[in-house]
Amino acid sequence: MKLVCAVAILFGFVQSVRSQYDEVPKAKKWCDSELSGIIGREVCWTRHHDYETDTSWGYIFPSTVSPKGNPPTELIGILRAPAVAGWIGVVLGGPMQHNPQVLAWLDYELQPVISVRQSQLHSEAPPLGISPGPKISVLSQSGLTSTGHQRIVWHCQNCTRWTGGTGGMNLDDTVHFGIFTHTRAKPYLPSNSGSGVEMPDLQGQHSIHIPDARVDSYWDILEALPMVPPKYPS
Repeated sequence: MKLVCAVAILFGFVQSVRSQYDEVPKAKKWCDSELSGIIGREVCWTRHHDYETDTSWGYIFPSTVSPKGNPPTELIGILRAPAVAGWIGVVLGGPMQHNPQVLAWLDYELQPVISVRQSQLHSEAPPLGISPGPKISVLSQSGLTSTGHQRIVWHCQNCTRWTGGTGGMNLDDTVHFGIFTHTRAKPYLPSNSGSGVEMPDLQGQHSIHIPDARVDSYWDILEALPMVPPKYPS
């Protein structure tokens, strides 16, 4: 399987970015009627939704070992925002320093672009240095929806343990994910997955109780959403 995965060149974070949240909200169950209708199977995410910007971050975790018998170290995610949004991102593990960052957007041709990054400081994102490192791919049904939203569905393997930062997720407990977005400005080079981006105009965290996000149909959903062949690198 080819993977849509890139390293960062430049990232415009600064410490003065203001969080939009005074308290850490908890992700809640949300069933995606549009996506469920398209693939013919119910898809319910554990999702955080920011009502002011109409942006959401959702996740599905496997409840069983893989069909090959391997312990699951992966998840399926969804990033959703209005078509005018510049980009959407999530930080696995909470704080952005040293933890994996997943950024995604639609380019000017409405093609999904995804990038996995790691930063030591708020002001930069050097090449990915996480071991063994998440492997990110875009899944089908990513693009512009009938309701005028960007929707990026992504698959993350080796996504629950890494070197640096929080070191991974406790899959039997509540964890924090960082969230951030720019609601207007596209990356400087929208067709380049390693492009620099403007400083986010919304940043915060949400919590997710991972046992609540496990679904028995995980492997069937993954099969119904095959990987999109990469258009890049540019």
